[in-house]
Amino acid sequence: MTKPLSTKRSFETPAVRGARETLLVEAAHLAGMTAAPVRIAILGLLAQGERNVEAIADAVGQSLANTSQHLRKLASARLVVVQKKGVHRAYALASPEVHLFVGALQALTAALSPVARTEEDALVPEALRSPLTLAAVLPAVRAGKAILLDVRQPEESAAVPLAEAMRVPISGESDLASARSALENKGTQLPVYVFCRGRYCVTASKTAAFLRGAGHDAWCLRETALDAMAAQKNTSI
Repeated sequence: MTKPLSTKRSFETPAVRGARETLLVEAAHLAGMTAAPVRIAILGLLAQGERNVEAIADAVGQSLANTSQHLRKLASARLVVVQKKGVHRAYALASPEVHLFVGALQALTAALSPVARTEEDALVPEALRSPLTLAAVLPAVRAGKAILLDVRQPEESAAVPLAEAMRVPISGESDLASARSALENKGTQLPVYVFCRGRYCVTASKTAAFLRGAGHDAWCLRETALDAMAAQKNTSI
């Protein structure tokens, strides 16, 4: 006896397959826009807050012309946005999702690449990395059980302030003693969490290492300025 033909209809219609293909093409295009190392560097820099093109060019070691070209590419992919501020133009990450993407890319690189892990360890040794997130540290600071030390430059701290932090700008080896001096009246019993510019920040690691040598229980925080904004909001009293 011949079996009757199935009357079931698959959800996998040409329209569904076409929509999925379009999504994959868009994702591939987005990945392609971040394929250049300098563009990843720009996105990482903007995770610290908005910057003008001159500051971006200086930080990533590119000419103004090259930096502007990369910024146009990133803007066309809707990864960054530009706003006029008087006679200047300020660039910023386009959305919280882009910020999450930058952090996830850094974490994935460390997870998959032994070379990346080695280089990251050279910048920020694992032994100095805080076991606590900034969001976990903030309540302890407010309770007087920990010290938060912001070693960014004054303009960076002013743009994205950490209300609970002691501000001690560190630019190089000659500034490290000022961090120790700022903590002289705090004793060495409380842990010190050093905040700077994210997971690759050598300034934070050098400061934490110096303070450990001076007897402090010092750690590097690895969050960005945008992470700090979110952490303060989420842990506000």
